[in-house]
Amino acid sequence: MSWVTRNRHWLLFAGVVLTTMAAVGVFTLAAATALVGVVAGGLLAAADAVATYFLFGVLLLGLDVVLAVALAVTLASMVSLPESDRLAGAAAVAERAAGREPRLARKFEPSVETRHERLRERYVAGEISELELERRLDDLLAADFEGSTGTVRGKAVGRDERDRTAELE
Repeated sequence: MSWVTRNRHWLLFAGVVLTTMAAVGVFTLAAATALVGVVAGGLLAAADAVATYFLFGVLLLGLDVVLAVALAVTLASMVSLPESDRLAGAAAVAERAAGREPRLARKFEPSVETRHERLRERYVAGEISELELERRLDDLLAADFEGSTGTVRGKAVGRDERDRTAELE
């Protein structure tokens, strides 16, 4: 991983700060030029200079917005997200509706270890029997190893079956 990749958020932050300061400076310069033009009486010449400053300021603000959005996306990707089947499902629905591959949904999906721990907690609490625990652990491990093919124990499993199993966990 390169230095730029590791420090992308700091570079974007510096870019946002610098473009904001530059835009404020350019707009201040445009206002001062307009004031001097009005006082000196050369309104037409001042208007030309003010238009140039104003255009440059608008371009700087546009760059500032782009950098700010990139910074927000970078910071959001660095945040630790809670693991939840419901959040993963909601994110998947939203991403499918937007016509995207569900990448964000995968970040919300609980890990195999988390699901395993939840099953053990339910068993200890007496919510499920030992036989049910073993069956669900087998299904969980099989789904983990064969998840990319969509099969569990050699049979095809539809999305409804997987969703029902996830709800039970």
